[in-house]
Amino acid sequence: MIFQSQQVPAGFGSVGAGLGSPSLLLKTRKFFDADLARVYLVLQDIESWPDVERPRLVNLKHEELLTFAFEDLTRATLTFSSVFGGKQLVSLQHEAILDAEGSRHWAEYWTAVLTATSVRLGSEDIVVASAPGKINLYFGVGSLRADGYHDVASVYQAVDIRETVIVNASSEWKISVEGSLSPAQLAAVPTGPENLVVRAAGAVAKAAKLTNHLPAEFDIEKRVPVAGGMGGGSADAAATLVAINDLWCTALNEQQLHEAAGQLGADVPFALLGGTAVGLGKGEQLEIVPSAELNWVLVTSDAGLSTPEVFARLDEIRAQRGIDVRDLPSPEVSCVLLEALAAGNPFDVAEHLLNDLQEAAISLRPELGEIIDAGIGAGALAGLVSGSGPTVAFLAASTEAAAALARALAATGLNPIQTVGPAAGARLEN
Repeated sequence: MIFQSQQVPAGFGSVGAGLGSPSLLLKTRKFFDADLARVYLVLQDIESWPDVERPRLVNLKHEELLTFAFEDLTRATLTFSSVFGGKQLVSLQHEAILDAEGSRHWAEYWTAVLTATSVRLGSEDIVVASAPGKINLYFGVGSLRADGYHDVASVYQAVDIRETVIVNASSEWKISVEGSLSPAQLAAVPTGPENLVVRAAGAVAKAAKLTNHLPAEFDIEKRVPVAGGMGGGSADAAATLVAINDLWCTALNEQQLHEAAGQLGADVPFALLGGTAVGLGKGEQLEIVPSAELNWVLVTSDAGLSTPEVFARLDEIRAQRGIDVRDLPSPEVSCVLLEALAAGNPFDVAEHLLNDLQEAAISLRPELGEIIDAGIGAGALAGLVSGSGPTVAFLAASTEAAAALARALAATGLNPIQTVGPAAGARLEN
């Protein structure tokens, strides 16, 4: 469990603190692999808790929340919700703690309470991690290499649409998939050993030199469109690297995880890193670059596009124009775009967005060009196919402009998603 402690000003929900004296708020979350009613009942059973502190139950709402009052006049509220895969999430807020020593005491106390609850429920240890989808603000494509990849120069930006992977030990490898995507999209996600989450677990085992380890069960909550050019599968892999490293206590450092990510595909290292970054080589040579927050509206599609097919189509188009696809200059990222990102002016950023794959993607899916025209007509500063598509990314001038653009596109029957970037990379959520 990861505890967060923050200062709360006096008068904002602080109980027991003197007027004018701020208090501390302790927060954490715990996942249980058990029925919600059982979790709720066990955490009501104060007599089963450690003897150090015995609170009074002062508020309860059936299977939704419990509030406890302690002798030092602090209060703790547990809220309950069911999450993906039949797992239960308990969120804790313990308020009115007066000092850092008290915060440490309560962190130890709640660790003991929630661990004892897991044991009583027979709940397996669960690790939850998430990672972001991405869009490409710039994608220059160079020569076709002997290994079948192309030299690329890209500016990736992680967006706040996150994949969540719940991992726990199992007697066999299992994968289940749910999420906010359409049934057709969810059905397209492989649930066998070819899924990147299994390969990611193997990469951790290899990096840590593990010869024997238990299989794992993966519950994947999909929000990033499948085969949409947004790196949803790569996000799953990056989240798994972080989660398995924690579950198996392998203690791989950031560099080791990054090297493991590089074995899994060109987009996985960036999903691990997040933020905004320039990617060179196959896209795995990453350098973080500064970027202010940008507002995006993404238009997704149930029918995906194959990345190899889009690259192959680009090679065909170039060859038809007499271009030797094996002898092209190394692509470079526009310095003007990087300066605009750092300055945070969306109007300047809009002028320098580029994707060499866009023509190929539109030739395979002509409606993508119509979507771009519709977004520009509805007020977007710029629009482009993200990566190999078919997701189309529109840049908006502000949060309000993005909301208006999303409404206008939805009214035409499209499926827009309003989001922001840059977003954090892969991280543990519990």
